[in-house]
Formats: sequence, C-alpha cells, structure tokens
Amino acid sequence: MKIVFLDRTSFPDWAEFQHDHLDWTNFDFTEPKAVVERARQADILVTNKVVLDAEILAQLPRLKLVVVTATGTNNVDLVDCKRRGIGVANVSGYAANTVAEHILACLFGLRRNLAAYRTSIHQQEWSSSRHFCHFAAPISDIAGTTIGILGQGAIGSSLATKSRALGMRVITIDNREKKAADAETLQTALPQLDHLALCCPLTPDTADLIDAKALRLLPKHAVVINTSRGGIVNEPALVSALHKREIAGAACDVSVTEPMPANSPLYALVEYPNFILTPHVGWSSAQAIQALIAGVMKNIDDYMQGNTQHFLVPPAGRKH
Repeated sequence: MKIVFLDRTSFPDWAEFQHDHLDWTNFDFTEPKAVVERARQADILVTNKVVLDAEILAQLPRLKLVVVTATGTNNVDLVDCKRRGIGVANVSGYAANTVAEHILACLFGLRRNLAAYRTSIHQQEWSSSRHFCHFAAPISDIAGTTIGILGQGAIGSSLATKSRALGMRVITIDNREKKAADAETLQTALPQLDHLALCCPLTPDTADLIDAKALRLLPKHAVVINTSRGGIVNEPALVSALHKREIAGAACDVSVTEPMPANSPLYALVEYPNFILTPHVGWSSAQAIQALIAGVMKNIDDYMQGNTQHFLVPPAGRKH
C-alpha cells in the first residue's frame, strides 16, 4: 500500500507524518502540472490544499482513498470521487478550540485598538505625555456586546461557548432556507450585531455571502472576522466598507486566493489600524496540529481495517 503526501510543507517541520507499516512518500509542494505524475502510483493520497478535480482523478486508476489534512474539502471533487469509488476522509473538530481562540484574539485586538497603541509606543507618544497614560485610540469591552456566529459546526459551537463565558450575547446565524429553530437569518441578525464571526464552509450558498449589501446591514460600530474561507467575504466590498467607515473594523485569516497575491484587494488595508490580516494560521496551534496528525493516521488505519462508514465518501469498487 503506497501513500503519497502532495504538500507536506504546508505543515511546520516538526510535524511528523509517517506510517510505520506503509510505503510513505512526502513531497514538499506539488504544482498542478506534477500532480498526476506524483500521484499515479499512490493507493492513498494525502493532501492539504492540492486540487484533485475530475480531470486529475480520471488519470489515477490505482487511487483508493484521499485523506485531506483539514476539515474543508473544497479542493477535492467529492462527486467524482463517489462516482469512481474513491474514498474521501477529512479531519474535523481538531481546530475547534484554536480557531475560536484566534477569533477572540482578533476581537480583543480590534476592540482594544492594540495596533494603534503599538504604533503610538513606537512613535514615542507615551514618552512625551504629561500624564501616566496616553489615549491613542478608543478602547471598548466585549462583555455585554452581541456576537453573531455564522456556522454551527465544532468551531462555531466552541466560539459560542467561549463568547458566553466572556459575557457576550450570542446570535446563531443560519442562512439556509430551512434554518435551525434557535437561529436567525443573516438579514435579521446583521443589524443587531457588534461582531460578526464567520465559521462556515465555502459552498455555492456561502460564496460572496458577505457582500456590500450585507456589510451595509451591519451597524457602523460592528467588526467582521473571517477565519473560514476567503470567498465567503467579497474582498472589494470589505475594502470599500472599511475605507468609507461603514464598519468599525475587520480581521481576515483567509483570502480568496492563497497564498494571497500581491495584487489582492486586502493589501489596501494592511496599514489600517482597524484591520488585522494573518496568513491562514488560525488553525495551526501546536496542539491542533498534533490532533490533526492523529486524525489523519486514524483515517488511514480505519481504511486499512475497513472501518470507513464515517468517511465523507466511503470507498467502493472503482468505476471508470
């Protein structure tokens, strides 16, 4: 049984992916044109973000299982995998705590204007103050405020628990046609929010969901935090909303295209003290990575033992 990991260096060097009893090959990074050549002899493909579309899958007759080293699987054609009998397994829940913490870190950073105060210190404004403190920017508490959480999975649930513990009112947002009984629609929730956190997958229904119209529904003092997928927020609309002060701030850990290109609209915001940009690292605490590795290995072992009913796409006889 041969395993090929197509993008090993999407994880830090200390993270160990290896299976003692299987033939395992790691590639640091795989360009699209090299995927078929590297994957052709694999029984199991391990990938983080390498795209496996129908055209590529059609050229991999030996492939039996795709293991995604993440929760999101928008880089894998699940429909074609099912048609071909290729199993697909992801790892869910490993980042529930760490992404929720990242969202709260961004929220604290924005509400307490930490970037503005850091700049003030660098400019020696405190040193020249006549008083013991220096008011460089407004500071506000998050206790007593309202956070809207779009997404009811492990991350959204973890964030809801932590937000309530910090004294926030939580509104669960469900934009599906048949929403959960205890949730509100996006349109009814947005005007009530002090903070909007996106914890949902990128699907045809959520693509560009937070557009100019949605941003205008938010109060002007609200902030938007996106740690899910870049395509959920319309980036030019977000830039415009911050530039026009239609919202008070934003934080993005994701971009429509990753790595984020030099011409990304978000680069227009990097000097704004009310904007936080991080390079898709909200998921990557040491603890979360260890849990993710354990989940990847469990998926492989489960496949070897025929325990695949919990996979996103259970493997079946190959169809060509």
